[in-house]
Amino acid sequence: MLEAANIAVPPGAPPLDGESLLQPSQRSATHAQYYRDPDNDKTPSWRMVRTPTVKYVETYDQAGNTIFREYYRLADDPLEFTNLLGDSSSANDPPAATLTGLAAQLDAFAGCAGGGCLH
Repeated sequence: MLEAANIAVPPGAPPLDGESLLQPSQRSATHAQYYRDPDNDKTPSWRMVRTPTVKYVETYDQAGNTIFREYYRLADDPLEFTNLLGDSSSANDPPAATLTGLAAQLDAFAGCAGGGCLH
């Protein structure tokens, strides 16, 4: 947005995450997160990664332990009605390696800065 508004990043400013809105996107995944607000204890922390084909979400307790996971195959379920990790069938769960890879993407997004956030 800064580039579109013709505003330069001040010298010495920390690197900005993301990419220019004026150029074609280089992203293969997007990330979102929410960290528990002490004034709103009812909503737990969560992180999400979305690729062109899947969406994966982890929800955490106050100690940072994963307490709930969601996985959606977007081609089959674009409105995300069926959490394949939360339904009654383990037969449709993704392979463990897929979940490990998505969890690693969440960690990579959490630790990135500047242009390194383009996954």
